[in-house]
Amino acid sequence: MNLTNEELKHVNGGIAKWGIVGLVSAGLIVFAIGFADGFTRTLKCNK
Repeated sequence: MNLTNEELKHVNGGIAKWGIVGLVSAGLIVFAIGFADGFTRTLKCNK
Protein backbone atom coordinates (compact mmCIF):
# COMPACT_ATOMS: atom_id res chain seq x y z
CA MET A 1 0.00 0.00 0.00
CA ASN A 2 1.45 3.35 -1.05
CA LEU A 3 0.32 6.63 0.47
CA THR A 4 0.25 9.89 -1.41
CA ASN A 5 1.84 13.03 -0.02
CA GLU A 6 -1.58 14.38 0.99
CA GLU A 7 -2.39 11.17 2.88
CA LEU A 8 0.97 11.29 4.64
CA LYS A 9 0.28 14.83 5.85
CA HIS A 10 -2.89 13.62 7.59
CA VAL A 11 -1.30 10.73 9.50
CA ASN A 12 -1.43 11.27 13.27
CA GLY A 13 1.05 9.97 15.84
CA GLY A 14 -1.59 8.18 17.86
CA ILE A 15 -0.56 6.67 21.17
CA ALA A 16 2.61 8.72 21.62
CA LYS A 17 0.63 11.94 21.98
CA TRP A 18 -1.64 10.44 24.63
CA GLY A 19 1.34 8.91 26.42
CA ILE A 20 2.99 12.30 26.79
CA VAL A 21 -0.27 13.89 27.95
CA GLY A 22 -0.72 11.09 30.49
CA LEU A 23 2.81 11.41 31.87
CA VAL A 24 2.54 15.19 32.25
CA SER A 25 -0.87 15.02 33.91
CA ALA A 26 0.27 12.25 36.27
CA GLY A 27 3.31 14.33 37.21
CA LEU A 28 1.16 17.36 37.94
CA ILE A 29 -1.21 15.29 40.09
CA VAL A 30 1.66 13.81 42.11
CA PHE A 31 3.20 17.27 42.56
CA ALA A 32 -0.12 18.75 43.72
CA ILE A 33 -0.63 15.93 46.25
CA GLY A 34 2.90 16.38 47.61
CA PHE A 35 2.50 20.15 47.76
CA ALA A 36 -0.77 19.86 49.70
CA ASP A 37 0.75 17.22 51.99
CA GLY A 38 3.65 19.53 52.77
CA PHE A 39 1.29 22.24 53.98
CA THR A 40 -1.03 20.01 55.97
CA ARG A 41 1.55 17.69 57.55
CA THR A 42 4.81 19.56 57.98
CA LEU A 43 7.69 17.45 59.24
CA LYS A 44 10.79 18.68 61.05
CA CYS A 45 14.24 18.02 59.66
CA ASN A 46 16.25 15.47 61.64
CA LYS A 47 19.63 17.01 62.48
